[in-house]
Amino acid sequence: MVGGQVHVQAARWVVVIGRVTTALFLWGAVGAALVAWASWSPLPLVPALLYAALAAGWHALLTAFDRHGRRAWAALVVLSGAGAVVGLGGWLLGADVGVLGVVGGLLDAVLVWALMHRDSREWVARPVVRRAAEPVG
Repeated sequence: MVGGQVHVQAARWVVVIGRVTTALFLWGAVGAALVAWASWSPLPLVPALLYAALAAGWHALLTAFDRHGRRAWAALVVLSGAGAVVGLGGWLLGADVGVLGVVGGLLDAVLVWALMHRDSREWVARPVVRRAAEPVG
């Protein structure tokens, strides 16, 4: 608690929500692989590989953000913002995005909020370079 108020650690929430998103990508890869196995068709393996690549790329961005990477923060803001606009914007305009599209859009909107929070911006701020005190004499 800071000054009687709960201090929100938005950077930690970014990592948690990002891991949920990674798990959803992996869930999509497993589902597509099961469809390929059940149908005895190699064509559903293409989305399975795409989902696996998305999961790997998203995890790499999340790891870079966790290591205070400013570029990873910017990439996460852009990708999450685009996901929120596509998911929620399509739903608001009457497109058939489905329940998962709306849930994904909400997840991306929460992630953008957490990324734009002051704590997350401080998390990736460049450290101040301090000069060592020059010896006297």
